Amino acid sequence: MLCAKFSISILIAVASAIPFAAMASSETAAIAKYFDASGYAVAAMKTSASATRTQNPGLAAALEASLKYFNASTYEELIGEALDRQLTPGEIQELVGFTSSEAGRTVQALFRVGTTKSEMAAVEKQIPARLKPAADRFVTSPAFSRALAAIESDDARAARRAYGEELMCAHFANADRAALERLKQMGKCPKL
Repeated sequence: MLCAKFSISILIAVASAIPFAAMASSETAAIAKYFDASGYAVAAMKTSASATRTQNPGLAAALEASLKYFNASTYEELIGEALDRQLTPGEIQELVGFTSSEAGRTVQALFRVGTTKSEMAAVEKQIPARLKPAADRFVTSPAFSRALAAIESDDARAARRAYGEELMCAHFANADRAALERLKQMGKCPKL
């Protein structure tokens, strides 16, 4: 019955979660939020579901259904943990200083998912001349580059994968108890 809906390889791939015990600092979770990490994660899951639809419609449907369990704050904490491990305290303070400044609030829309080039140009035009030097320094700073690299690091990818797997486990817990039990027998979905 379980294998009729999902192949064993799909279930193993979905359920290879690595638990993360640490908690992100409030600063790094805020940095993840500033860069819209959760928006990008949801977009990536939707893209993955769409790409999977022809080969495995059941998996695509499960991926889409699991999104209802997505919690942006939880996800930002996970990405914040990766930032905590990869950024220096000085870089974190530099990023927090800018993101909480007037200049940072003004350019934040540039980092939203789905921002088109024309929308970016409109945001850039709205930056007051007095704030442009700070914005330019920020986007050319080593802290900015390292933050983006940390968000795309193997560490952050592992956190994204683990969280996606937790979402799938939550979906199976509510939609397909037999699939959940099979995953649990394989040592997966330990939180349920």
